[in-house]
Amino acid sequence: MSKVKRERVERWLILHKDSLRIASIERQLGFSRGILAKFYKEENKRILKKEEVELLDKWIKKLIDSYEID
Repeated sequence: MSKVKRERVERWLILHKDSLRIASIERQLGFSRGILAKFYKEENKRILKKEEVELLDKWIKKLIDSYEID
């Protein structure tokens, strides 16, 4: 995973914080409860694991693609 992908995912999550349902995303992706809340609470720290960033990147792309198709 590249540093650019991590930065892109983190920036997107921060930018869309008010629009996202954190618990729902965590359930969909199989994350531990509270991992995204902890990410938002400690914004300047890299707490998301490499695998979590990869899953979030795929989920974000899928979300955007599904909007463009319809």
